[in-house]
Amino acid sequence: MNSLLRQQEVLAKFGELALRSDSLDEILTEACRLVGEALGTDLAKVMELSEDGISLLVRAGVGWADGVVGKATAKAVKGSSEGYALQTGQPVVSPDIEAETRFEYADFIKNNGVKAIANVIILGADGERPFGLLQVDSREPRHFSASDTRFLRGYANLIAAAVNRLQVSERMRFAATYDATTSLPNRVSFRNEVEKSLEQARKTHSSLSLLLVDLDRFKQINDVLGHQVGDAALYAFGRRMEATLPGNAMVARLGGDEFVAMLPGADSAAAGHHAEHVLKALAAPFSAEGRNVDLRASIGISTFPADGTGSTQLLGSADLALYAAKKAGGGQAYAYEPTLRADQQGQLAMLRHARTALKNNWVVPFYQPQVALATGEVRGFEALLRWHHPRAGLQYPASIAYAFDDPSTAGVLGSTIADAALSDVNRWIDAGLTIGKMGINVSAAEFRDPSYADKLLQRITLRGLAPALLEIEITETAFLDADVRHVIKGLDLLRSAGVTVALDDFGTGFSSLSHLRDLPVDTIKIDGSFVHGLDKRSKDRSIIEAVLTLGNALGMTTIAECVETQAQADFLKARGCAFAQGFLFAPALDALRAKAHLVHNTSLR
Repeated sequence: MNSLLRQQEVLAKFGELALRSDSLDEILTEACRLVGEALGTDLAKVMELSEDGISLLVRAGVGWADGVVGKATAKAVKGSSEGYALQTGQPVVSPDIEAETRFEYADFIKNNGVKAIANVIILGADGERPFGLLQVDSREPRHFSASDTRFLRGYANLIAAAVNRLQVSERMRFAATYDATTSLPNRVSFRNEVEKSLEQARKTHSSLSLLLVDLDRFKQINDVLGHQVGDAALYAFGRRMEATLPGNAMVARLGGDEFVAMLPGADSAAAGHHAEHVLKALAAPFSAEGRNVDLRASIGISTFPADGTGSTQLLGSADLALYAAKKAGGGQAYAYEPTLRADQQGQLAMLRHARTALKNNWVVPFYQPQVALATGEVRGFEALLRWHHPRAGLQYPASIAYAFDDPSTAGVLGSTIADAALSDVNRWIDAGLTIGKMGINVSAAEFRDPSYADKLLQRITLRGLAPALLEIEITETAFLDADVRHVIKGLDLLRSAGVTVALDDFGTGFSSLSHLRDLPVDTIKIDGSFVHGLDKRSKDRSIIEAVLTLGNALGMTTIAECVETQAQADFLKARGCAFAQGFLFAPALDALRAKAHLVHNTSLR
């Protein structure tokens, strides 16, 4: 086979693998095998550069003796071909290392009979250090032609793109499953692990306890010493909790100043004992950014099976016990008691308010504009639920939050907002206005109905609207709580009709990356919690950059939520975010003001 055709075939094979595989080791090893196939050599390796920028580890290779791959190292220093390649960014070839006078080579290279080497840099992402080097080795002196080095540079760029894709995925996986401040598992990750442990506890008829820990008056630390010290104190507290509890315990941060620990096998008495140990461990001050910080905590305890049979019930019981501990003055641990359940009456009151609001037609949509960051034009709206209380006035969804977990009530709330929004769209179109997209939120409870997609399309058809005007917004709970097959089937039906699908609150849940890969999603909505942290936390900036890189690479529309300052908008725009919504542009507007906003936007075109 002609060498050029062989190289082109290798590029195609490797390109397909680089896009498909989620294993860096597989990609790098196959890269070594295929490059040898392309150039007719029996040795190749990928050298990964360490964080110090000096040491290079043989991360992958083919044809090498035992003890080389994963163990052998070289130095990227002056006088080495590796150092020169990394410094100049150019291919470096030694056609006969025995006659080479420019460079010294590591002993493992000579000991494996290598006579000729070609070095090509594997670049890192923009502004980052290189990943390392691709080295093609020969046991015979060899002249690598200009055509060979051109091929190797293109091939190394493919390796770099594959590495960068996996690094972005890894950052996103970490952001989705771990808390950025403490590096502990986050809420959704914790709940998944609790469910797994509960399944084992049911099989073995054993106990399992939760310690829900809330730091008392932690806001004062942030207010007085600053968020940087506060974040360092949270990190230190997480580490001390892990060190205090048994080795099989799982510690997670639920958010804010709230932590939780799962204790497999621990009954209520043992859990109480461990809770006291945690409280005693707080006696010593914490070192945070050079400051000594004193922390106090309250703890709520719940135990399987007496206090709940699922993660939601157990966390709810622990939360009630925690509330009792804080109400009693804090700095102590309370175990759940059935009498605490009386507080759940508040949830029932939420459900009652929601049903009353629906019965009296108090539920209405408000519309928040979504704006193109590049032009300022309105892309469309997100329809947000509001309801009018006859005495308290306009109410937000939080006042009836529990109703969204009730399948029947959630379904009626959702259909009420959808019907009203579609009717408003009809009226605006009749008035000659251009709407763009109308986004409506769909709860997990609504997706439990397998006919949801059919019913929604019927509503659109009855009004004579184009399905492409509608975008449904779903969160990851739709996939965690519902039969995923029903969800996928419904999304496929909607998309085939022209409705687009947005993944809301992206980056805050456990399965975001797999959902982007497996589910029909058109739009990513960056959660407002990351946007809020842009000015204060570099990790939030890194997460947003990773989301935008991934979204744009997948050809998805990107929308940032809760944009409140021009600095936030400028940051997002500079990194390729297409659209945004938030108070910087407009609050959620009632139907009349939303129409006026459209009229104004149209007049500016």
